[in-house]
Amino acid sequence: MERLKDFNQFTWIQEETERVDFKKWKGCYISNLIPHRYEHYCKIMHPIYRDLNIEDETLLWSQSDPNDSTPFDFGERLTLKDLAQKYNLQYTKEIRTSTIYHLLGGYPRYLLLPDEEYGQRNP
Repeated sequence: MERLKDFNQFTWIQEETERVDFKKWKGCYISNLIPHRYEHYCKIMHPIYRDLNIEDETLLWSQSDPNDSTPFDFGERLTLKDLAQKYNLQYTKEIRTSTIYHLLGGYPRYLLLPDEEYGQRNP
C-alpha cells in the first residue's frame, strides 16, 4: 500500500456531496456522504431491541432515572419496519430512529436503540 501525499484523488467526492454545516446542525444525510453519481445505496441498520425489564411502553428515556442501575434485558429484536407498523408510520427509505423520537416527543424507554444522530436525544 502506498501512502498518499495529498488527497487530490478524492476531490470528486467532496465536489459531489453536500457539505455538512456543523454550526447549524440539522443532521447528517445520505447526500452528505454519498456522491450524487450513485443512484443506489444500501442502508445497514444497527439492531433495535426491546428491554424486557420495561413494561410501560409509554415511558420515555427522558422520564427515567439516569442513576437507575437496572441492567438491560435484551429481548426481541425489532426493525424500523416493525416500529413503523406499531406507531402507524409510513415505512420509507427516509425513516430513522429519530422519526420515532419526533412522533412521541422522545425515545421510548422500552427500546434499546442505536444513537443515529448526535444531539437528537437533547434537542
